[in-house]
Amino acid sequence: HGARKITAVMPYYGYARQDRKMSARVPISAADCARLLEAAGVDRVIAIDLHCGQIQGFFGPRVPCDNLVGTKVGIDHFTSPEIWDDLKDPVVVSPDAG
Repeated sequence: HGARKITAVMPYYGYARQDRKMSARVPISAADCARLLEAAGVDRVIAIDLHCGQIQGFFGPRVPCDNLVGTKVGIDHFTSPEIWDDLKDPVVVSPDAG
């Protein structure tokens, strides 16, 4: 017997920034990843902070994709006194202004 439902929880969605064609004959890799997950039998995808909302549309109607926002959880965690008091010279790093 196997699992009745498979939910993929993805804190990082590979190729999320490749959500549009850059030139002819270049695949939209974020869409390819969605098709691979569907082919693997995933029933639902839970992603965190997708690069753009259109990635959710790459999944077919059979596989809902939920995009959770991690900002609220991160802010609550890093501003709590038990965490904040232990940090020494904290730095926030981002790959871009987004």
